[in-house]
Amino acid sequence: MRLTRDRILDEALDLILTDGLRRASATELARRLSVVKSGLYHHFPGGKSEIFDAVFEREETALIEAMTRASSGASVQQKLASVCRAKISRITEVTRRLPLREEAANDIEGYLLSRGRFQRLEKELIGRLLEEGMSSGEVRAIPGDLVVAAFQGALARVSKAFALNAGKRRLTVVDELVEVLFRGIGGDGKP
Repeated sequence: MRLTRDRILDEALDLILTDGLRRASATELARRLSVVKSGLYHHFPGGKSEIFDAVFEREETALIEAMTRASSGASVQQKLASVCRAKISRITEVTRRLPLREEAANDIEGYLLSRGRFQRLEKELIGRLLEEGMSSGEVRAIPGDLVVAAFQGALARVSKAFALNAGKRRLTVVDELVEVLFRGIGGDGKP
């Protein structure tokens, strides 16, 4: 099988999911692909860090695109629930292929936080939806950054739980999370 950039990224993702970032190595990646390490460097001259950055760039982009496509619905509450379901569905889809260990999940979480890209894009998407809710009266006028941060934190914990359990939980927990949020921020006392 021909060595391509996508093949390297697919195998690197599997390696990260099984071994975690700290234990994953270019040597092991080359072994899994049945190539010499220089074959990896042909596609990724920056080595392991460039490969892993490319994996996360690809996965973050796919995740944000799925969440953005899902941001439709009649109400802001429905839109937020759809965005959350899209995130969890995409994460579950990736982790169903291989069981994710907690150590690897913690590595990935730390790496994503250090990159900051996904959190910033997710914050912008959730923030836009909440601003829309404030404009329509669905959401009380409250400091948006605080609500977005709280929502992102709760969604991150739920997402990690789904990833570690390979989607064995029911997606109704997402609707419950959004409902709890709206009980606190709903406009005009409405959920």
